[in-house]
Amino acid sequence: LHWRGKAITLGEGLGLVAQRFPRLAVLGSNDVALMWVDWYGGKPEVVLQRLGPDGRPLWKKPAHAGPHTIGSPLRISAVEGGLFVLNGNRIFYFTENGQVQTPPTGVPFLRKPPSDESIQLLATGNAAVIVWSQNGNIGAQAITPTGSKLWGRDGVYVCTVAGEQIRPRASLQPGGDVVIVWEDNRLGPGTTDIFAEKVSSNGKPLWRAGSGIPVCTVPGVQSRPAVIPFGEDKTLVAWQDLSGTQTELYADLLNVFGESEWGRDGKLLASVDGSSESQNLHLARSSSEDILLYLTRVGGPTYSTLLV
Repeated sequence: LHWRGKAITLGEGLGLVAQRFPRLAVLGSNDVALMWVDWYGGKPEVVLQRLGPDGRPLWKKPAHAGPHTIGSPLRISAVEGGLFVLNGNRIFYFTENGQVQTPPTGVPFLRKPPSDESIQLLATGNAAVIVWSQNGNIGAQAITPTGSKLWGRDGVYVCTVAGEQIRPRASLQPGGDVVIVWEDNRLGPGTTDIFAEKVSSNGKPLWRAGSGIPVCTVPGVQSRPAVIPFGEDKTLVAWQDLSGTQTELYADLLNVFGESEWGRDGKLLASVDGSSESQNLHLARSSSEDILLYLTRVGGPTYSTLLV
């Protein structure tokens, strides 16, 4: 690994074949948790190391989060005192000293891993929240650092209607609730809509259990939503309309009950040339509390617009 132009060694016991798929998370005030897949004797395994501000490894030996199936999800999220790791269909928790606190083989939250783009890991100080799409349904689970499942053995399924529900994204609200948004084609082939559901901190759907609420159901293809908390009890949802020759970026502000504040089917914010499924929409908050909405494309330029 090179850190600020200098080569560093990540610790003892690493494989000699290859290290791939790195992931980063900020740990503490100045440190970084680095996760990657390391080939031990030709078998891929998930490995972690904590790095100080100068890039120096702080754990004598890297921590391990089990074998990895190439192509399955790999996520990391740091919290105060440690970090959660999602490897395939299992969750691990490591303390800031690199000690695993869940069972060493992790805690399974699904029988088999979902696809890589169909899962998201969120984390608070007392639990990891996993949101996924599998077999056309949207599910979620919360798991503590010691491995206890807070939302039942199999989690909570927030949408189980006919049709396919995919690409879920979620945000943690200030009060501990989780808002989940996704693509939904329940209205038939050729049209994709955006739906949402809020789940309480104890795993209870709050808006419309089993189906979610419609955010945008205009004809055409509404794709790849993004979501972020807005104020104390509101939620900002953004998405792409890929129905025409341009990509149109829409957003809506939902109140605590999931009701639209910007009008049904959202507000048009910007249009960019071209329309492609190989692009992602992101929401982020600036230091001045503005909201940055930006679009990234595989092999193409990045477009952005600022919401005040």
